Amino acid sequence: IYDDTSNDPKVIIDRIKDAEVATANFIDFTEDVIKNAPKLKYIICPAKGYDWIDIKSATERGIKVLNCPTFNAQAVAEHAIALMFAVKKFLLQSNKSILEGKYNTQEFVGTEISKKTLLTIGHGEVGKRILKMAEGLGMKTDFVDSKTEGHLLDEKMSKADVLVLCLSLNDETKSIINERRISLLKPTSILVNVARGLVIEQESFYKSLKENKIAGAGIDTFAKDETIKKPTEEILNFAKLPNVVATPHTAYNTVEAAERLGEELIADIKSCLSNSPINVVN
Repeated sequence: IYDDTSNDPKVIIDRIKDAEVATANFIDFTEDVIKNAPKLKYIICPAKGYDWIDIKSATERGIKVLNCPTFNAQAVAEHAIALMFAVKKFLLQSNKSILEGKYNTQEFVGTEISKKTLLTIGHGEVGKRILKMAEGLGMKTDFVDSKTEGHLLDEKMSKADVLVLCLSLNDETKSIINERRISLLKPTSILVNVARGLVIEQESFYKSLKENKIAGAGIDTFAKDETIKKPTEEILNFAKLPNVVATPHTAYNTVEAAERLGEELIADIKSCLSNSPINVVN
């Protein structure tokens, strides 16, 4: 057991060189690391995403990669809805106004979400829960997934009042929301990202918000924010925009989700020990 999360390849190799099962989060299991772990049979990711593991190298060496796919679904879905409300109702801005000694009831004009259209890009555990919650709030809902053709994604985006990103990050989804696709959104639309930062082309996203080409955004993840301890200049620039509500990659982080993660992780480990691995992604 190591309490620190060193990403030095030499340190990682030294730590796992005799391991048959390794579990770590946001530690780069590169081809070089994997080939220097001759006894390794299983890599277990205590999260849903696993893009920091070289799946190709693991597969070529017969190593199974497991994840924990469902533990945080409810937490992330609730956070997405919370961000939507915060942006639509100017909750943070209103609170800040009071702290500045103001009390102008006409300063912030919110918009109702009832009868508005919410579109999720992603239709896994998180996406399905978001859609169910949105329907309960009286919203119209729609989704796209990995099987949806590009032209249909474009068409649905152009009709969305609230766009929620809750898809996995991989080679196909990196920068799937680019300048062209952002331009398809209505000026009154908002974007909520509870996926990973790199699914959005960050520079175009920032520009669209700064120039009010879309109404606002709720952002929980930014590009390469997984292991940072302080906000980068890019993150601060987003957070300072008056039409943005930003949180520091905390959507997954609830008491209940942590308990479920422990249960799911232990179940993964037990399945490896019995040579019947579950939640295998390769």
